[in-house]
Amino acid sequence: MKQALFLVLPLLMSTAAFAQQEPNEPQGGQGRPQNFQEAKQRMLDRIDQRLTTLQNARNCVAQAQDPQALRACRPERPEGGQPRQ
Repeated sequence: MKQALFLVLPLLMSTAAFAQQEPNEPQGGQGRPQNFQEAKQRMLDRIDQRLTTLQNARNCVAQAQDPQALRACRPERPEGGQPRQ
């Protein structure tokens, strides 16, 4: 009995997941290309911002001539723990 349950349960779960899929949505997750493009662009923008921040930090460290100048390259962390932007 338990063996039959273990065989039938995954089949029922996969059938339920298939039944929940929108009928107008093509398979493969390509149902909303506009939202995908917007999300992709937002991700690329955030990556570009981080790259710029890293490049600025790298330039600061490369130009540092003493420990104080090197410390000035690191952003202060407020009490919340996140660096200032």
